[in-house]
Amino acid sequence: MDILNSFYKGKTVIIVAHRLSIVQRTDNILVMDNSKTIEECTHKELTDKRGAYYTLVRNQLELGV
Repeated sequence: MDILNSFYKGKTVIIVAHRLSIVQRTDNILVMDNSKTIEECTHKELTDKRGAYYTLVRNQLELGV
């Protein structure tokens, strides 16, 4: 992941991911539902809000993905 982070530094990159571990260290996360942005913040801010992103993270941790 460190190699990818250095490659992305100073660039705008769009990542579509189901594995949330991939996006945890990004500058900004957009959570979309039915083609609409429903949440947008950092990983920490989104988990602190306990909204849709938090639910996704919690579900992945429970499933051990």
